[in-house]
Amino acid sequence: MKGTFNIGKQEVLLKDMNKKLQRMLEETLTKNIQMQKDMDILTKEQESSRQGQSSNESDKT
Repeated sequence: MKGTFNIGKQEVLLKDMNKKLQRMLEETLTKNIQMQKDMDILTKEQESSRQGQSSNESDKT
């Protein structure tokens, strides 16, 4: 009887651990997606800033 209880307890602990790992994975993926979006925005801003600088320099000559 005691052995069966330990197996059941281990299964519950494993399920709980899996749920926590799943949640952590989902949060990490969500953060990575947001970081990718932020990087895309920064890249576009940098490109437009460079283009603005290039046009200003060509206007001076």
